[in-house]
Order: sequence, then structure tokens, then C-alpha cells
Amino acid sequence: MDPKPLNYTSLEGLSEKQLKEHHDVLYAGYVKKTNEIREALKTADTAGGNFCFERRKTA
Repeated sequence: MDPKPLNYTSLEGLSEKQLKEHHDVLYAGYVKKTNEIREALKTADTAGGNFCFERRKTA
């Protein structure tokens, strides 16, 4: 997944600097971490799943 572009430069109550920082630092970091998790899940060992979760899911 690629970060979506920042399509606005102003929102009432937020400065342009705040919007840019949120998008370029925070949002981009969330996208990067999501991609890392998705990659890790591709090779995750699911054989030892959480018993309590499995029990509730099938009950």
C-alpha cells in the first residue's frame, strides 16, 4: 500500500505545518508499519493459535 497524497493545504484550526507533519510523518509511518505487518503475516506460524479466541470463535 502506498501513502495517499495530501490533497489539501488548510483545515480550520490546523496550520499548514501541522497538516504536512501529520501526513508526511505520522500517516506515512502508519502506512509503513501496516506494510511491515502485512509482510510478516504472510510467513506467520498460525499452528499455535490462541485457544481462548478459537474457542469463542467456534462456540
